[in-house]
Amino acid sequence: RRHGSDAGIFLVWCPTRVFHQCKYAQMSVHFLSVCWHTFCTVCTVCKVWIRRVGVWGRETQGFQTLGVPSPSIPLPTLSAIFGVPSPSIPLPMLSAMCWLLCTFFFGMVVPCSAAPPLRVIYVEGGKYSDYTQVLRGLTVGLQRSGLVTGPQELRRDGDAPLPRSAPELWAFLSATPWPRLQFQPNGFYSAGWDAAHRERNRTEIYRRLRDDKDVDLIITMGTWAAMDMVTDQHTVPVMALSCSDAYGAGLMKTPLDSGRDNVYVPVEPGRWARQLVFFHKLFNFKRLGIAYEDTQGGRAVAGVAPITKIAERLGVALVSCTDHFYVPDAALGYQRLLACHEKLAPQVDAMLLTTNSILIPENIPDLIEPFIQHKVPTFTQLTAGGVAAGILLDINQENLEQDGEFAAQALVMILDGTAPRHAPNWFESDIEISFNLDTARKIGWNPPFNFLLTVDHVYTKGAPVKRFDQEIRTP
Repeated sequence: RRHGSDAGIFLVWCPTRVFHQCKYAQMSVHFLSVCWHTFCTVCTVCKVWIRRVGVWGRETQGFQTLGVPSPSIPLPTLSAIFGVPSPSIPLPMLSAMCWLLCTFFFGMVVPCSAAPPLRVIYVEGGKYSDYTQVLRGLTVGLQRSGLVTGPQELRRDGDAPLPRSAPELWAFLSATPWPRLQFQPNGFYSAGWDAAHRERNRTEIYRRLRDDKDVDLIITMGTWAAMDMVTDQHTVPVMALSCSDAYGAGLMKTPLDSGRDNVYVPVEPGRWARQLVFFHKLFNFKRLGIAYEDTQGGRAVAGVAPITKIAERLGVALVSCTDHFYVPDAALGYQRLLACHEKLAPQVDAMLLTTNSILIPENIPDLIEPFIQHKVPTFTQLTAGGVAAGILLDINQENLEQDGEFAAQALVMILDGTAPRHAPNWFESDIEISFNLDTARKIGWNPPFNFLLTVDHVYTKGAPVKRFDQEIRTP
């Protein structure tokens, strides 16, 4: 810098890149110092000035312009050893050789110090079966990548000894200090769908990030938690998983880009269009019912923005009912949702049951009864469990644990130095169609034969039956 040369920049930049890209360990800072001082010593002994190095040949051009040959140094040692004429090496080449020798020599001699494990916490808005499935998938993906080990291979079919609930699963992960990941034992935060508890969790986590500084990665489940953690108040990496409409919730700058280097949000473009277009082809409805909580988070969870756009394109009118469903008192939330369904049933041609913590299998039979009485077909954003409980139809991803396994691949890349924003986030899941035959009979719908051939799961009285192509092959 003092001599107006690029040599110093080159000498600092290259070792810095080696330091930054070291995959499993961090190079010692002493390595840079040793390389620099060794190079200066060699230059002094050879009487080579740094400003004459000309790493890219900028300074050596002056010699050629004046008609003077580029300075070089003879190496008589080679003549003495091999009996060959002594060659002359240009100073830029000699300088580069000295630097490379120092770099590789001290890179081999100076040991790398192991990087500390990434300290992880988990945040969710409340108990929800989808979150547990995604967390299970994340655990399976980490196990397959070698970051998490267990007594036997963890599998999605549930046969392996993997806990079934999110708190138990987190206890399982935090019980063992893994080499590259440390799941904090006190790092499981669930608001229980309570706004006051949600605010307490948010305040505590911000204090922890600011004062304790014992968190290196935040995993959020659902839109509530993601909206609390994806802010400009900190720069800790955040993986916002299981978000229905991350862009609509303001978590992303564009539908595919989080806009923040520390934020990773997996997305599945076209999911809403795929569902609604499929339902519309079957029933050709003109008025579609939807119930949701009219808040930014509630609209994002239900996917109101993309559903509205697709409905307009299909020429379908949306008939909505809004209320506060995410409350600590689950019975109150249930009564409010049931009231909305009773209000919508006589007004609509079809009903879309959006993501809602109240829509659990135990509640679904009573919640869909108003639509059965009015012969209204029901579709859901839930997995096949909702159809098994009585909802007519669902087209969704085959297994939510695939989301977690996809996120595990991104987490591996983040550990290896990729910024969360730049980790692959376009996820396309395997699709399956679930259908409830009993509900179809109750509303008087006779499904077309071509539709039956495409169905993956048919349920009757809560139990799956064989697919039609399987029936044909049965002796």
